[in-house]
Amino acid sequence: MCFVHVLLNALDMYEKGMDGKIVVEGEATRPIPELEGPDNLLNGLYAKTKGTDLIDGARKACSAKMGIGRDRKARSSGRIRYVRARTACRDTCPRAMRS
Repeated sequence: MCFVHVLLNALDMYEKGMDGKIVVEGEATRPIPELEGPDNLLNGLYAKTKGTDLIDGARKACSAKMGIGRDRKARSSGRIRYVRARTACRDTCPRAMRS
């Protein structure tokens, strides 16, 4: 799971005093509701990353394509903050993800 490496690298950079934020895009939006669950093995890593305010949010269009925006539990908890596409993402995201 590449998203785990994103979380680990973000924490490593944070601990070294570097600045950076994570914007969750594409299929990486799919496991977010699962990572919120206390029984998930990666919950601690995800919670630590969120606790340091390293996660800026998730792309709204990507989340919608993955069905995350319809997840009532995730939406009602307010845990997923949606962000608009960055210019770079508009150029690199697959056409199917852009809407």
